[in-house]
Amino acid sequence: MSKPRQQVIHTVDEQGAIHVSTTPFLTGNIESFYIDSEGIRHIGFSTEESVRAAFNIPDDYETVDFKPNSWIQQDSTGPFVAHQIRANFSPPKPGQVVMESLLKEIKSNSPKVPNRFVNINRKKNKRMLEISVMDPHFGMQCFAPGADHPYDLNLAHQLYAWAISELSSLGMAYGDVTEILFPIGNDFLHAEPMAMSKGIGHATAGGTVQPEMVAWHHAYIEGEKILREAITFLSELAPVHVVVIPGNHDRYSAFTLGRVMNAYFHNDANVTVECDTSPYKFKRFGVNLIGFEHGHSVAPIRLAALMANERPQDWAETSYREWHLGDQHRKGVSKPSTFEEQGVSVEYLPSLVAPNEWHRIKSFNWQKRGAMAWVWDYHYGPTARLQVNLNSYTGKPYVGPTE
Repeated sequence: MSKPRQQVIHTVDEQGAIHVSTTPFLTGNIESFYIDSEGIRHIGFSTEESVRAAFNIPDDYETVDFKPNSWIQQDSTGPFVAHQIRANFSPPKPGQVVMESLLKEIKSNSPKVPNRFVNINRKKNKRMLEISVMDPHFGMQCFAPGADHPYDLNLAHQLYAWAISELSSLGMAYGDVTEILFPIGNDFLHAEPMAMSKGIGHATAGGTVQPEMVAWHHAYIEGEKILREAITFLSELAPVHVVVIPGNHDRYSAFTLGRVMNAYFHNDANVTVECDTSPYKFKRFGVNLIGFEHGHSVAPIRLAALMANERPQDWAETSYREWHLGDQHRKGVSKPSTFEEQGVSVEYLPSLVAPNEWHRIKSFNWQKRGAMAWVWDYHYGPTARLQVNLNSYTGKPYVGPTE
């Protein structure tokens, strides 16, 4: 008796998408009989991997949906498990192909920089400097008196560079800094280029129109330059670990900017860039565990449990646990973690961005503008909490609130 076979329908549509559906039969066009390790007979494909392998689905094709089903059947030789699947795979979008090709080229041609800190004395007190310049909103421009303060791409660049320089100087003064933690994203750009395809114009990732945004491609290119400068500057002080946190304004562009930075610093032994698709990131440093989320998606009361479930081993082995959030453009702590009742502190960090017309209309315009840093000791926990405030910026005359 011949082995059972499976009826398979395999089609490719005009857009290049691949559609596969199967039904187990005793006769069919594909032989898909196998016996598992427990001696149970199976007919049909049961996993996405087996379908991809059998039909040569390209690796860059995205799985749109994969719906498996199975049940027990009987034939003349006894019972067997019948499997049925329906799957759809879409080809990469043209822009994605270009992006991946560009990133590959950047990686292959990225500057080769040796490890500057190979002789660092790690037996001394180990400390990590975290520099968090939240919500710069590059590309936003506003003018008084409709907004509280003037703000444009050039001023945003100056403030961002100034804050990083000042905070790094304050932090390195504590000595024994063996690593710098540098979160980026967090509404790095004011509007989302992807929203252009929806016919909205300049808008956030969720589609909220941002009329005060300059040309997005100009802001994006300038943003690349600013991040390269900042990461290069920090990498001359200590090894830098960059984490990318998507914001509500720049959810997609933060991811692509992270990918670009990862490619550019691919051959720099002093820089690592964590730019996966997770909406939140964690950093373990000795007895410290720091979580990052932009602050617009997860309710603060859920963050302690989220950290414990996401990083159970780190949770068990650490004593100091904090979440650092953006989004609010103001400094603050959140219930119920104000007193670290759950062993986790949740804090919103300030921003240097100017309050625009929307903030002024809503009276969200008197938060103190600044940026923050922490010195984390590997063995003893947080050692210093540092802050720079806008009124100490001397690159340009500080423009106070409109009378």
